[in-house]
Amino acid sequence: MKLSQFKYKLPEELIAQYPSAERGDSKLMVVHRKSGEIEHLAFRDILRFFDEGDVMVFNDTKVFPARLFGNKEKTGARIEVFLLRELNTEHKLWDVLVEPARKIRIGNKLYFGDDESMVAEVIDNTTSRGRTLRFLYDGSHEEFKANLFKLGSTPLPEIMKRLEIKGVEQGFLTVHSGLGAFREIDVEDLTKHRMDSEEMSVSQDLVDMVNHAKDCGKQVCAVGTSTLRGIASAVSMGGHMKTYTGWTNKFIFPPYDFTVSTALVTGFHLPYSTMLMMVCAFGGYQLIMKAYQEAMEQGYKFGAYGDAMLIID
Repeated sequence: MKLSQFKYKLPEELIAQYPSAERGDSKLMVVHRKSGEIEHLAFRDILRFFDEGDVMVFNDTKVFPARLFGNKEKTGARIEVFLLRELNTEHKLWDVLVEPARKIRIGNKLYFGDDESMVAEVIDNTTSRGRTLRFLYDGSHEEFKANLFKLGSTPLPEIMKRLEIKGVEQGFLTVHSGLGAFREIDVEDLTKHRMDSEEMSVSQDLVDMVNHAKDCGKQVCAVGTSTLRGIASAVSMGGHMKTYTGWTNKFIFPPYDFTVSTALVTGFHLPYSTMLMMVCAFGGYQLIMKAYQEAMEQGYKFGAYGDAMLIID
């Protein structure tokens, strides 16, 4: 497929700037792959689509609060920081993505929290949106991480507790998301794009859980595109999962045959993004692009703090 096929005009006002106060109150679009039906529900309604023995798989690197909002020194400009990975515990160095990137330069100080007690200095540019931050914090590493994570909100909604009560199992793999998933694609022919490699691991416990669910005809739902990519990178012969520790540079775009995951929970992604391409590969290009158009017409919120989509048979 071509890069230009993933262009759509997204009104700026539909990009969510903050998380909803109650995740269960956010919108949920349900896209049925086989029938092409599109439903408009609340996120709490996701409960009706999963039953005992189904498995929801998460990327455990996403369990900590990855997104922070702060202000730039002097100008007070509002900035968004997405924590990718910790580079050095002693010096509190982190690889991050920043928005708006054009305003964040080496030497800038960024302030976080209502009292602006968490301060970081930009010490390097890694990509057009990537930066290396050094957090200026005098306490212990444990105290620093605790205070840092308090500034964000975890992606796992409390509604997962209710799914657990229904008997829906929760499994975790690890994909250390780097800049690759966010890097701009600069080729029209997608077969010529090369993803950056990302470190990942899949445990025997998860493999056993997922393969048992598949053998019993149960749902295997990937929560997030990084999870979907991780599962697809650890497929064995016969459409089951296998343990894996290593790296993946798998770039998924239509058409693609997913043999393990039967459902996907994700957000509404920006034009040209690798995440949008992966969602189109899972749900079908025509159906997902139709769903995105309908989402804009219905006022769904896009981006990291936006509404959710469930793709299921």
